[in-house]
Amino acid sequence: FTPQEAMDRLAEEMDITMSRMQQADEASGVYGGCGPRLNEPKDPSEWLGKADGPKAKLDNEKPQGETIAYDELIIDNGCMQLVRDPSRFDIVLMENLYGDIVSDLCAGLVGGLGVVPGANIGDSSAVFEAVHGSAPDIAGKNLANPLALIMSGVMMLNHLGETEAAGRIKGGYDAVLSEGKPAELTRDIGGSGGTREFAEAIIRRM
Repeated sequence: FTPQEAMDRLAEEMDITMSRMQQADEASGVYGGCGPRLNEPKDPSEWLGKADGPKAKLDNEKPQGETIAYDELIIDNGCMQLVRDPSRFDIVLMENLYGDIVSDLCAGLVGGLGVVPGANIGDSSAVFEAVHGSAPDIAGKNLANPLALIMSGVMMLNHLGETEAAGRIKGGYDAVLSEGKPAELTRDIGGSGGTREFAEAIIRRM
């Protein structure tokens, strides 16, 4: 391929992928029950040309359903709006690169990466994980916040239909966070405890 042919091919593949994301039967599980809030793809296609441009086709595949209010924002303005008024967003739809960046921004709004769960849900399988990556420099030191991984486990249990078990665990960590005892919280969220103390506190309240 020439450079232009390669970009055209890439744009075509992205076009297919992004259009597929918006099929109603695939989106219904995400949009359902979210209420009349905004779903806002972040697309700077007017600047980034072919590599991002095909994403604009999402315009033609807007979410179906009377309870969905749909809008668009350019990525930089979208980040500013998230910081200024995060309450206006319920769902933010974007491709992986922007999603990786903006998810960390959102984590900063709610206490940091240590308290943010993640889910990757496909047609036939799903992976649940903490949004943060690994931290080998603190492995075995009783420093890591376990909450993001525990919350990811709760999401997995709900996905599998194990709502009672999920509710018990969620009730446990909700109680610990509500009480806010420093000795039961890790340092990244204002506590003086460690991984073990936080996890044991959750277990005691389940």
